Amino acid sequence: MECMSRLDREVYKVYNACKSFRSSEERLAMERSIGTTDLRQRLTDVLQVVRERRETYIIETFGRPQAAIVNLDEYRQFQRFRQERETFFEWLETTAARNAERNVGLSDEEVLAIIEQAREEVAPAAG
Repeated sequence: MECMSRLDREVYKVYNACKSFRSSEERLAMERSIGTTDLRQRLTDVLQVVRERRETYIIETFGRPQAAIVNLDEYRQFQRFRQERETFFEWLETTAARNAERNVGLSDEEVLAIIEQAREEVAPAAG
């Protein structure tokens, strides 16, 4: 049960980090493309829009996307999300490896019975 509650906490952290990002539709509505020549001429204005309106600029060279300019807060939020996600998957892999070592001698039926027991233990807590 302790393993399940830790898993629930870790999943919840990653879920909240994902949820905090704007939807892709909102991002596309706030995304503009700009060529490198135009960017050189309007850099100060572009940075102001990115900072104040939280818009994203896609920088293009010969019509092909090369990089993006994003609001610093959003970049830092993305970095935190990436770190939390990486930590979660490392923990998940470690837990899976420990469980695999523990369950080496079990038959498929025994594994399924353990899974069912865990579901029954978690169900009342979730309801």
